[in-house]
Amino acid sequence: MRVDKDARQLRELVWRFVLEERDQLAAINLSQNSRILEMMYRVGPMTQSTLGQILNFEKSWISRMVDQLVAEGWVERTPNPQDRRSNILVLTAAGQTHAKDIGTMFDKHARDVLDRVSDEARDELLRAMTHLGNALPPRAGHG
Repeated sequence: MRVDKDARQLRELVWRFVLEERDQLAAINLSQNSRILEMMYRVGPMTQSTLGQILNFEKSWISRMVDQLVAEGWVERTPNPQDRRSNILVLTAAGQTHAKDIGTMFDKHARDVLDRVSDEARDELLRAMTHLGNALPPRAGHG
């Protein structure tokens, strides 16, 4: 079926793009947590619970990941003025710089891929990506 083939092709294309980003992180000895930092840079301070909702990961995984980011000096926990039972996760100055650099690296990767496509095909691709983006439900932390 054509739809199945198209769906598979889309999944494989997205997966290849993500794998290239992972390879870039690994090449400069950065962990997947760096992707989380870049997302936090774009979204801003948030609770650990909100981070878990955005990433759709289990609380235990989020807790371990945040502990690691805090230990590395990228993130700090600050008291939540609205709820004493929770903390707000805030990027440190070093975390902000690191996250911005990662975002720049990811943007360059996307630009390099787009630059390999003809202008005409790129315009068509960007229109198609807009349609795909509109077909997806909105999600906090993305877009």
